[in-house]
Amino acid sequence: MTYEIPTKPKDEPDLVVAELLGVINKMSHSNKRLENIIRAYQAIASSYDHKAAALRDERDRARHTAAVLEAECANCWGPVHSQTIAGIRMATMLQIAEAVDDVEG
Repeated sequence: MTYEIPTKPKDEPDLVVAELLGVINKMSHSNKRLENIIRAYQAIASSYDHKAAALRDERDRARHTAAVLEAECANCWGPVHSQTIAGIRMATMLQIAEAVDDVEG
């Protein structure tokens, strides 16, 4: 079984070529739109990279500050801190005792 391409008279315009040119135009416009979309997404990704780098720098500075503060706090741990902790414990115990008295009483 063979397929024969139908022949058209010479005076009739070639519609197949015109249809194919239309398809080619549609595809080229689609490709241009897709290229523009890709460029837009690349710009968005690039801006996210810059924001992520800035956030990483900020995180690293915060970690450094926390480490410095922790080291300073460890160096001065002494009577002020122990008195404050004891005071907090005493206040908490008093609140518990008052709550027990209210319940019992």
